[in-house]
Amino acid sequence: MTSFRWYLVDALIRWLLDNEHIPHVVIQADLPGVDVPSEYVKNNKVVFNVSPQAVQGFSLGPKGIEFDARFGGMSRHVCAPAGAIVGVHAKGSDVGFEFEPEDTTSEEGSDVNPTKQPAKRRVPHLRFVD
Repeated sequence: MTSFRWYLVDALIRWLLDNEHIPHVVIQADLPGVDVPSEYVKNNKVVFNVSPQAVQGFSLGPKGIEFDARFGGMSRHVCAPAGAIVGVHAKGSDVGFEFEPEDTTSEEGSDVNPTKQPAKRRVPHLRFVD
């Protein structure tokens, strides 16, 4: 069964935006498949403002979360499997959810940015027909 976590995260982010709150996502930084700026990690977690004004190319789905954001004036790509999302909350409010981290290695397709070797090319099996 697929995880329902990303559905809850997506719904809460949309609700926060609809109600003029600034959504923040908390990611567990020490899990496999997580690619975040390490200089912003505290206690193995990092918090990101994911409002449309703060990020570009935002994507959230069963495989995880991805976006581009600026850190210290430099654009950086952030990606993490859905199981690494451990919280969503509104800035300056007690509205939000907290989750326990999930095992990101056992989920099928959990890598947002997989580092798999390319598949071997198969030789085409075509023949000339008169």
